[in-house]
Amino acid sequence: VHLSANSRPPRKAAGPELPAEQRVASDPELHIHLDGLLTSLPEGNPARVVVAAIQLLWMSALRFQHMQRSVPVRLTKHFLYSVCWQGKGKPGYRWACPRYGPTGADVAGCVWQDWQRTAAGMAKPPVGLMYENGAPYSLANFNTASRSVLQEHLGMQDADLFSSYSLRRSMPTLALLRGTPPDDVDALGDWTASKHSKMRVRYADSREEKAAAVKLEHVLVVRDLANLKEIGR
Repeated sequence: VHLSANSRPPRKAAGPELPAEQRVASDPELHIHLDGLLTSLPEGNPARVVVAAIQLLWMSALRFQHMQRSVPVRLTKHFLYSVCWQGKGKPGYRWACPRYGPTGADVAGCVWQDWQRTAAGMAKPPVGLMYENGAPYSLANFNTASRSVLQEHLGMQDADLFSSYSLRRSMPTLALLRGTPPDDVDALGDWTASKHSKMRVRYADSREEKAAAVKLEHVLVVRDLANLKEIGR
Protein backbone atom coordinates (compact mmCIF):
# COMPACT_ATOMS: atom_id res chain seq x y z
CA VAL A 1 0.00 0.00 0.00
CA HIS A 2 1.54 3.27 -1.10
CA LEU A 3 0.61 6.23 1.03
CA SER A 4 1.02 9.74 -0.20
CA ALA A 5 2.70 12.25 2.07
CA ASN A 6 -0.49 14.25 2.59
CA SER A 7 -2.40 11.22 3.89
CA ARG A 8 -0.10 10.73 6.85
CA PRO A 9 -1.03 12.22 10.22
CA PRO A 10 0.94 15.35 11.12
CA ARG A 11 3.89 14.89 13.43
CA LYS A 12 3.47 16.59 16.79
CA ALA A 13 6.49 18.37 18.16
CA ALA A 14 7.63 17.21 21.57
CA GLY A 15 7.63 19.78 24.32
CA PRO A 16 6.71 20.38 27.95
CA GLU A 17 3.55 22.31 27.11
CA LEU A 18 0.45 20.19 26.64
CA PRO A 19 -1.85 21.08 23.74
CA ALA A 20 -5.23 22.48 24.74
CA GLU A 21 -7.11 19.29 23.93
CA GLN A 22 -4.82 17.31 26.26
CA ARG A 23 -5.13 19.46 29.37
CA VAL A 24 -5.30 17.37 32.50
CA ALA A 25 -8.74 16.96 34.02
CA SER A 26 -9.18 18.96 37.21
CA ASP A 27 -9.22 16.84 40.35
CA PRO A 28 -12.54 16.74 42.25
CA GLU A 29 -10.67 17.73 45.42
CA LEU A 30 -9.81 21.05 43.79
CA HIS A 31 -13.50 21.86 43.50
CA ILE A 32 -14.08 21.12 47.17
CA HIS A 33 -11.52 23.84 47.98
CA LEU A 34 -12.96 26.22 45.37
CA ASP A 35 -16.41 25.80 46.89
CA GLY A 36 -15.03 26.86 50.26
CA LEU A 37 -13.21 29.77 48.66
CA LEU A 38 -16.40 31.00 46.99
CA THR A 39 -18.19 30.99 50.33
CA SER A 40 -15.41 32.91 52.06
CA LEU A 41 -14.88 35.62 49.43
CA PRO A 42 -16.79 38.85 50.18
CA GLU A 43 -19.29 40.44 47.82
CA GLY A 44 -17.56 42.69 45.32
CA ASN A 45 -14.30 40.74 45.27
CA PRO A 46 -13.44 40.28 41.55
CA ALA A 47 -12.15 36.76 42.21
CA ARG A 48 -15.61 35.67 43.34
CA VAL A 49 -17.23 35.51 39.90
CA VAL A 50 -14.13 33.80 38.50
CA VAL A 51 -14.41 31.04 41.10
CA ALA A 52 -18.16 30.73 40.47
CA ALA A 53 -17.58 30.43 36.70
CA ILE A 54 -14.95 27.72 37.27
CA GLN A 55 -17.38 25.76 39.43
CA LEU A 56 -20.24 26.27 36.98
CA LEU A 57 -18.19 25.00 34.04
CA TRP A 58 -17.05 22.02 36.09
CA MET A 59 -20.56 21.03 37.23
CA SER A 60 -22.09 21.54 33.79
CA ALA A 61 -19.22 20.00 31.74
CA LEU A 62 -19.80 22.98 29.47
CA ARG A 63 -17.36 24.57 27.04
CA PHE A 64 -16.35 28.10 27.98
CA GLN A 65 -17.37 29.31 24.52
CA HIS A 66 -20.82 27.83 25.00
CA MET A 67 -21.19 29.52 28.38
CA GLN A 68 -20.38 32.81 26.62
CA ARG A 69 -23.04 32.09 24.00
CA SER A 70 -25.68 31.42 26.63
CA VAL A 71 -28.43 33.40 28.31
CA PRO A 72 -29.67 32.30 31.74
CA VAL A 73 -33.40 31.64 31.68
CA ARG A 74 -34.39 30.43 35.13
CA LEU A 75 -32.82 29.90 38.54
CA THR A 76 -34.67 27.42 40.73
CA LYS A 77 -34.06 25.97 44.17
CA HIS A 78 -31.70 23.32 42.80
CA PHE A 79 -30.80 24.17 39.18
CA LEU A 80 -29.85 26.90 36.72
CA TYR A 81 -31.48 26.67 33.29
CA SER A 82 -29.94 28.41 30.28
CA VAL A 83 -30.05 28.50 26.48
CA CYS A 84 -26.95 28.40 24.27
CA TRP A 85 -27.62 30.00 20.88
CA GLN A 86 -25.05 27.89 19.02
CA GLY A 87 -23.24 24.66 19.86
CA LYS A 88 -20.13 23.15 18.31
CA GLY A 89 -21.23 22.22 14.82
CA LYS A 90 -24.85 22.02 15.91
CA PRO A 91 -27.79 24.35 16.51
CA GLY A 92 -28.49 26.00 19.82
CA TYR A 93 -29.62 23.91 22.75
CA ARG A 94 -30.96 24.17 26.27
CA TRP A 95 -28.79 23.15 29.20
CA ALA A 96 -29.03 23.03 32.94
CA CYS A 97 -26.68 22.42 35.83
CA PRO A 98 -26.86 22.10 39.63
CA ARG A 99 -27.15 25.35 41.54
CA TYR A 100 -24.99 24.36 44.52
CA GLY A 101 -21.43 23.08 44.60
CA PRO A 102 -20.21 19.97 46.44
CA THR A 103 -20.02 21.74 49.82
CA GLY A 104 -23.16 23.80 49.34
CA ALA A 105 -21.77 27.04 47.86
CA ASP A 106 -24.40 28.88 45.80
CA VAL A 107 -22.43 28.72 42.54
CA ALA A 108 -25.22 29.35 40.06
CA GLY A 109 -26.76 31.98 42.33
CA CYS A 110 -23.51 33.95 42.22
CA VAL A 111 -23.32 33.72 38.41
CA TRP A 112 -27.01 34.62 38.11
CA GLN A 113 -26.68 37.71 40.32
CA ASP A 114 -23.57 38.91 38.50
CA TRP A 115 -25.34 38.52 35.15
CA GLN A 116 -28.37 40.41 36.47
CA ARG A 117 -26.15 43.31 37.56
CA THR A 118 -24.55 43.38 34.10
CA ALA A 119 -27.90 43.24 32.34
CA ALA A 120 -29.24 46.14 34.42
CA GLY A 121 -26.82 48.52 32.71
CA MET A 122 -27.60 47.43 29.16
CA ALA A 123 -30.39 48.17 26.71
CA LYS A 124 -30.97 44.47 26.01
CA PRO A 125 -30.04 41.26 27.89
CA PRO A 126 -26.38 40.37 27.31
CA VAL A 127 -25.36 37.05 25.79
CA GLY A 128 -22.75 35.28 27.89
CA LEU A 129 -22.63 34.61 31.62
CA MET A 130 -19.27 36.17 32.47
CA TYR A 131 -18.61 39.90 32.11
CA GLU A 132 -16.17 42.45 33.48
CA ASN A 133 -16.99 46.16 33.37
CA GLY A 134 -19.69 45.47 30.79
CA ALA A 135 -17.40 43.53 28.43
CA PRO A 136 -17.63 39.75 27.97
CA TYR A 137 -14.72 37.63 29.14
CA SER A 138 -12.63 35.98 26.41
CA LEU A 139 -11.26 32.46 26.77
CA ALA A 140 -7.75 33.85 27.20
CA ASN A 141 -8.94 36.22 29.95
CA PHE A 142 -10.73 33.40 31.73
CA ASN A 143 -7.71 31.10 31.68
CA THR A 144 -5.43 33.88 32.95
CA ALA A 145 -7.85 34.90 35.70
CA SER A 146 -8.45 31.28 36.73
CA ARG A 147 -4.74 30.49 37.02
CA SER A 148 -4.23 33.64 39.05
CA VAL A 149 -6.99 32.63 41.48
CA LEU A 150 -5.61 29.11 41.82
CA GLN A 151 -2.12 30.42 42.54
CA GLU A 152 -2.98 33.30 44.86
CA HIS A 153 -5.88 31.83 46.83
CA LEU A 154 -5.14 28.08 46.82
CA GLY A 155 -1.37 28.07 46.41
CA MET A 156 -1.43 25.81 43.35
CA GLN A 157 2.09 25.51 41.96
CA ASP A 158 1.23 23.95 38.59
CA ALA A 159 -1.66 26.27 37.75
CA ASP A 160 -0.18 26.82 34.28
CA LEU A 161 -1.46 23.33 33.38
CA PHE A 162 -5.02 24.46 34.05
CA SER A 163 -7.41 25.65 31.35
CA SER A 164 -11.15 25.67 30.77
CA TYR A 165 -10.72 22.32 29.02
CA SER A 166 -9.57 20.83 32.34
CA LEU A 167 -13.10 21.49 33.60
CA ARG A 168 -14.69 19.99 30.51
CA ARG A 169 -12.80 16.73 31.10
CA SER A 170 -13.25 16.43 34.86
CA MET A 171 -16.80 15.12 35.25
CA PRO A 172 -16.59 12.69 32.29
CA THR A 173 -13.36 11.32 33.80
CA LEU A 174 -15.14 10.78 37.13
CA ALA A 175 -18.06 9.15 35.31
CA LEU A 176 -15.71 6.76 33.51
CA LEU A 177 -14.05 5.76 36.78
CA ARG A 178 -17.47 5.10 38.31
CA GLY A 179 -18.62 2.95 35.39
CA THR A 180 -21.47 5.33 34.60
CA PRO A 181 -23.81 4.02 31.84
CA PRO A 182 -23.08 5.50 28.37
CA ASP A 183 -26.43 7.28 28.12
CA ASP A 184 -25.76 9.07 31.40
CA VAL A 185 -22.28 10.08 30.23
CA ASP A 186 -23.85 11.55 27.09
CA ALA A 187 -26.35 13.41 29.26
CA LEU A 188 -23.56 14.60 31.56
CA GLY A 189 -21.85 16.47 28.73
CA ASP A 190 -24.99 17.36 26.75
CA TRP A 191 -23.48 15.31 23.94
CA THR A 192 -25.17 13.83 20.92
CA ALA A 193 -25.41 10.06 21.02
CA SER A 194 -22.18 8.18 20.44
CA LYS A 195 -21.86 5.27 18.02
CA HIS A 196 -22.61 2.69 20.70
CA SER A 197 -25.21 4.69 22.62
CA LYS A 198 -28.53 5.81 21.17
CA MET A 199 -29.12 8.36 23.93
CA ARG A 200 -32.85 7.70 24.14
CA VAL A 201 -33.40 10.68 26.40
CA ARG A 202 -32.20 13.16 23.77
CA TYR A 203 -35.52 12.72 21.96
CA ALA A 204 -37.55 13.48 25.06
CA ASP A 205 -38.71 16.99 25.86
CA SER A 206 -37.05 16.74 29.27
CA ARG A 207 -33.51 16.21 27.98
CA GLU A 208 -31.98 19.06 29.97
CA GLU A 209 -33.72 17.84 33.14
CA LYS A 210 -32.18 14.40 32.62
CA ALA A 211 -28.77 15.97 32.05
CA ALA A 212 -29.15 18.19 35.13
CA ALA A 213 -30.03 15.17 37.28
CA VAL A 214 -26.94 13.26 36.12
CA LYS A 215 -24.73 16.30 36.77
CA LEU A 216 -26.21 16.69 40.25
CA GLU A 217 -25.58 13.00 40.94
CA HIS A 218 -21.89 13.42 40.21
CA VAL A 219 -21.62 16.58 42.29
CA LEU A 220 -23.12 14.63 45.19
CA VAL A 221 -20.61 11.83 44.58
CA VAL A 222 -17.81 14.36 45.05
CA ARG A 223 -19.51 15.59 48.22
CA ASP A 224 -19.71 12.05 49.58
CA LEU A 225 -16.05 11.40 48.75
CA ALA A 226 -15.07 14.56 50.61
CA ASN A 227 -17.07 13.51 53.66
CA LEU A 228 -15.48 10.06 53.64
CA LYS A 229 -12.03 11.63 53.49
CA GLU A 230 -12.84 13.90 56.44
CA ILE A 231 -13.80 11.00 58.69
CA GLY A 232 -10.76 8.97 57.63
CA ARG A 233 -12.45 6.24 55.63
